[in-house]
Amino acid sequence: MCTYYNGLMFKTPLEAQWAAFFDLAGWTWHSNPARVGNWAPDFFLKFACNHSECGGYHTLLATVLPLKSVEAFGSHPCTEYSYGIPADGTLE
Repeated sequence: MCTYYNGLMFKTPLEAQWAAFFDLAGWTWHSNPARVGNWAPDFFLKFACNHSECGGYHTLLATVLPLKSVEAFGSHPCTEYSYGIPADGTLE
């Protein structure tokens, strides 16, 4: 069931709700960024950070799933890429 938010179509209502949250938080986001290996993230996120060692912002790739625990992720491909993924520079 597709859901629309801010003129964009999302695969699920949950993804649209997260997009709305990212807007409320003031984060920059893009849906459906490029694949990383066998993982297709739902969002590329960029948000401000005030720590001097961070360079002023953080970037994340995120998957949105209707799960109630980290253990429920099981062997989802996103768990193979916990840290150190370079974000696609074209999305910034």
